[in-house]
Amino acid sequence: MHNPNEKSSINTMSEAQPSKERISSLLKGADVARRLKDLDKKGIRVFTTSDFRKILHGYHEKSIARILQDAQSINILSCPSRGIFVNEMTDRPRTHLLYEVARTMRRGSYTYLSLESALSEYGVISQVPFNHTFMTTGRKGLFKTPYGVIEFTHTSRDPLSLVRDLVDNDRPLPIATMQRAISDLRRTNRNTHLIQEDEIERILRQQEEEAEDAPVF
Repeated sequence: MHNPNEKSSINTMSEAQPSKERISSLLKGADVARRLKDLDKKGIRVFTTSDFRKILHGYHEKSIARILQDAQSINILSCPSRGIFVNEMTDRPRTHLLYEVARTMRRGSYTYLSLESALSEYGVISQVPFNHTFMTTGRKGLFKTPYGVIEFTHTSRDPLSLVRDLVDNDRPLPIATMQRAISDLRRTNRNTHLIQEDEIERILRQQEEEAEDAPVF
């Protein structure tokens, strides 16, 4: 059922830019701030428009759009990319917010850091890439956000075949192993001239030595 408070709040707003008092009244009626704080405590602070249809269940589509617009105008929410919203009241560190945005953009797909970004972290390419490069079973795309440029490259590989080649790096999305990142780079016909082969050999030798020295139980 439609929230009765919503109708009175929205009808009192003129077509002109609403005042902060009226915006706050509408948002208070929708209880947006409390809901966002509760979700932030659960580790959820990046949303899609569809998420807000569930959060604001019972509100009409136009009302939801107005609430989202008003929340942005007083910095409760930000919109780093079309259809993606970030809770600006978050109490948690914003260190890996770009990864959270990327994960939300491709929710339902298998996505991981790879290509130039991964190889840069392993130290086997000669420059830091401008884009944050991800492989995904979802759609390809390029998105400029306040946190950096997110680039998705599509892969048709079975996610089950990728699991052993991915590493949990305490971020919202895993990173490919060095070998997987190189394989992805070649499979997608991207520029490989930045790869430092001698550095790859050094890292592989180091990994072999560490594996030999590892204790056996």
